[in-house]
Parts: sequence; C-alpha cells; structure tokens
Amino acid sequence: MHSYTRGFTLLELLIVVSVVGVLSLAAVPLLASNTRDARSSEARAALGVMKDRGRAVYQRNKTVPRNLNALGIKTSELKGTYFSHTNYSCRGSATAWTATCTRVFDDGPTSLTITSNLNSGSARFNR
Repeated sequence: MHSYTRGFTLLELLIVVSVVGVLSLAAVPLLASNTRDARSSEARAALGVMKDRGRAVYQRNKTVPRNLNALGIKTSELKGTYFSHTNYSCRGSATAWTATCTRVFDDGPTSLTITSNLNSGSARFNR
C-alpha cells in the first residue's frame, strides 16, 4: 500500500513568501518612478497650454497675462489627476513670462516652471 502526503512543507512556504517579498521590494521603486513621471507629464502639458494661451493673449492684446483669468483659462480646464487650478500661476513680462505648477516633485525645486518669451515663442522648463 502506498501512502501519499499532500500539501507543502513549512520550508517550501517560507521560501515562496521570501521570494514574493523580494520581488515586491523591487517593484516599489518602479511604481514610484511611474507616478513621478505621470505627475511631471500632467504639469508639462498644462504649462504648455498656458504658454500657448499666454502668447496668443499677448499677440492679440499686447498685454502680458498675469493670472489664469487673463489667460482665459477656466478652473475646470486645469483639473487633472494630480493637480488643480490652485497649483498653477503665471507672471512676468513679455520677454520673461513664467507659468508655474507647484508640488510636482519631491526633491530639488519642487515646482515645475516654464519660462517663455511671448514675442518669439521660445520657452524652456526649469527641469
């Protein structure tokens, strides 16, 4: 007569739990990096729209827009997954106009800013 044992030994279960733990530790930085990239992408897209609107307002009226209302942007247009209209601002002159989104990054300068020349349309981000 044969006797069969079914199931796993305690050692086998401990090994599986250890492997799952190590794999999950490797996944956490990847998820954090993806979230950081998503936050940055959302802010860059909104700041790009603000820059384009700022240039259009300046070219049409020859006045530098110094707030979201002057850009003609409704608060609902800046409601995203990570940021709302309260995170965005703009200021400056025709040759050094800036739009900023706050709390984008955890380190360094935490804000993302685009600086634009409203005459030429050239622009650059601070990071």
